[in-house]
Amino acid sequence: MVHSRLQIILFCLLLVFCSQKKEKELVSEITISTVPNSFEIEDSFDEFKIVHLKNIDLIPNLYRAKSYDKTIYVLDGGRAKLYKMGNEGELNLILSSKGDGPNEYNLISDFQVLNENEEILIYDGSKKTMMKFAPSNNLISNQSLEGVNEKTLGAFQVMKDGKLLFNLISGSPNRFLVYDLSKNSFYEKSLLDSLYHGLDFGSDKGLTIGSNNFSTIYPFEYKILSFNEKLVNQNSIALNFGVNSISEEELKGIKNDPNKLFDLINNDINPKVHSFILEETENFYLIQYFIGSFGGGKFLKTIISKNSNKSNTFDSIRLSKIDIPSTLIGKLNNDRLIFSLNIEYIKNLTEEQKASISEYISADYLDDNPILLIGKVKAF
Repeated sequence: MVHSRLQIILFCLLLVFCSQKKEKELVSEITISTVPNSFEIEDSFDEFKIVHLKNIDLIPNLYRAKSYDKTIYVLDGGRAKLYKMGNEGELNLILSSKGDGPNEYNLISDFQVLNENEEILIYDGSKKTMMKFAPSNNLISNQSLEGVNEKTLGAFQVMKDGKLLFNLISGSPNRFLVYDLSKNSFYEKSLLDSLYHGLDFGSDKGLTIGSNNFSTIYPFEYKILSFNEKLVNQNSIALNFGVNSISEEELKGIKNDPNKLFDLINNDINPKVHSFILEETENFYLIQYFIGSFGGGKFLKTIISKNSNKSNTFDSIRLSKIDIPSTLIGKLNNDRLIFSLNIEYIKNLTEEQKASISEYISADYLDDNPILLIGKVKAF
């Protein structure tokens, strides 16, 4: 009897040890520098191409780019129009149905291309509706999301079972909302630590899909978390920004006061990292974030290698010794990222500077249309 009890005790201790060991293995920490490095195009990408988008209907706000079966689709966020991009940058308008009518949307908060027939599923965060379109604005379905009026939903992904996975921005203490359109019902998943409850601050680009997982980042948690289809956490990477991280004591001092939160992040004397955007490829994560205020701070990007756990922080992409501000807008397979280069900055370069980058960006490109850089990230 005593021997049996001893076996049970030892077995329980073994379970606790294994659980602690597993949790330890799931979490790693990477120190991130907030001092940007030079990001030379030739040294940073194994291969790349620069694409000048061509369309007489100029795009003022290129917000997202996604791919389906090697085709790239780009979203003009300001005017809620969706384009299909050709190999040479020509754009074909495939969705433009903004309006106040019952079969129209106010905005495209996020979208997914569903199949080779180019059926598009969009989320309108203003109307809290999901709408499915065939090409040429042909509406297939229009469904209101019941019970989510008090919540702010961010990006969404279509899960293997057809349900929709959203990252939650506000109105909930959880990370995820899973919506079943067939039953018009939802449930929430992955409770946040109570420290982050009620902050109601986030990004609509905080959710991405990997090869076999969903990854997300919460604004003040400083962790990249990866989940499987059952939304069980598989891996966590803690991001250490040193003195530029917001501490737990600082978060506790906010006490859900939006004015205190704004004062904390809108500070260029003691700048803090905030407002993350996340993208994931086969071998890398890329995060974009502000350090300091939105107006006077820095907008930085950090690439993290999954294989080496090394990171590289930059703010611009260097072409022939000229640093061009850029923004990540999407990804393709095979570790390729899509950046939008700042066309206004390029147009304001001196003639000598324009000449120095002409091997990459010709003078013919310098109109008001966006210029994309599509590059395969080099291992480091």
